[in-house]
Amino acid sequence: MRITFLIQSLQFAGSEKVAFELIKHYRKKQIDCSLVTLFRSSDEHGRMRMLEELRALGVRIVELNKRSGFGDAWRTLRLLNREIARFRPDIVHAHGCTPNVYAGLRNLCYRRTYTITTLHSGGDDWPSRKDQLLERLSLYGVDRVVSVAEHVASTYKSKFARAKDKLVVIENGIDTSGYAKLGEDEKKALRKALNLKPELPVLIHVARFDPIKNQHFLVEVADRLKRRRFRFRMLLVGNWQDSLYTELIRSRLREARLEEEVTLLGSRDDVGRLLQIADVFLFPSLYEASPLALLEAMHAKLTTICSDIPAARKLAPYSQNHHVLEFSSDRWADRIQEVLEKAAAENAGGGVMERLQERVSFDRVANDYLALCRKH
Repeated sequence: MRITFLIQSLQFAGSEKVAFELIKHYRKKQIDCSLVTLFRSSDEHGRMRMLEELRALGVRIVELNKRSGFGDAWRTLRLLNREIARFRPDIVHAHGCTPNVYAGLRNLCYRRTYTITTLHSGGDDWPSRKDQLLERLSLYGVDRVVSVAEHVASTYKSKFARAKDKLVVIENGIDTSGYAKLGEDEKKALRKALNLKPELPVLIHVARFDPIKNQHFLVEVADRLKRRRFRFRMLLVGNWQDSLYTELIRSRLREARLEEEVTLLGSRDDVGRLLQIADVFLFPSLYEASPLALLEAMHAKLTTICSDIPAARKLAPYSQNHHVLEFSSDRWADRIQEVLEKAAAENAGGGVMERLQERVSFDRVANDYLALCRKH
């Protein structure tokens, strides 16, 4: 079997990370894979790391370097078709809104290949009539549509009735093999390298810098905590691909004089290690489908404080210390102080249920996708 993956760009974000993990699992099974990206990533650190690992696996990688705007669409389709013709895959597997459209449209314009698209976003990716028209048109060229969450599948079916018989839900999971437990000396060394004082609790957030990830709300929460004279450090981990939004966050931190309390770490290779030196994981997204970062935090047995969205509510049964709150910086500040005081008094961990391990297993995810591929 030969599979071509189509993604937005080489970055360790949600949909791209799922495709990356699938490729790693498939290569272990001796399945030939190629990877095509529409855009060149501005996260150079993440891009180089992905290139290095994928090349070591013998994966063909092609970046189409699409230019912004609709005017470059035909050129991109031609280049995409050329790469698929060269690799001659049995299956094309697209991840994300724009890659999904291009995968479907290519089948309408050129020789058809069995095509699976994947819905990774919990928001409305089709705000305009043009976006909706392109999605409907591309569905004629798509054989199966995977949604990573039931609530996303329900919304998609209500918008695009044609997809009803093509939809299947495969919830995300994570590869837990890279989460080796740190010893106390290793934790101390990592905290020292990050200039984290031993007595200060660490709050952590992991996501690309993007308005939907809502990092500006965390600045408000940090401001509330500081005004209460509560001492803490907050680590914001994630790539800065949206440079304007990243600069907005930096500006707000300067205005609130929070530079000592809040640190922007950018894209990191050691998220699994960083989670082990943190006390609370903060997740204020405006919407999500099946969030990998939240699964990683729960697997690390961290107390999690999340926005009141379906993806966060669904994970509540898997942890005794999973808190879902409305958007109120005072409420979030209250809850952070409460859980830290409780943890100090009880010396308690995250209270993660054993059945979470099965829920987060990426082996389950890879096997479900592979079974779908083999059905064609």
